Amino acid sequence: MSLMINPDRVTAVLLPDGWHEVADLDGKRIAPGVLSSFETDAYEYYEPHPNPDRNGHLHYTGGTGFTFREVGRKDRMCGPMASIAAVRCDR
Repeated sequence: MSLMINPDRVTAVLLPDGWHEVADLDGKRIAPGVLSSFETDAYEYYEPHPNPDRNGHLHYTGGTGFTFREVGRKDRMCGPMASIAAVRCDR
């Protein structure tokens, strides 16, 4: 059995400090049929470095992570997948 979660349909994320409402791609409350801003991918921290790699940054690989826009905010929430306790999906 698989509990497949479609990131495009995530409407809220439960982090250690409580539930966070996920915005759509424009930063607004998600309406039916509109895509979520929630995404997962490898995450890493980087900074300029005097002996840079070919991208000009020193990378600190962090593993699999998430990012999303929260309703009412212009910035993005980002972090490791391990910090997510649950997600809500519209279907």
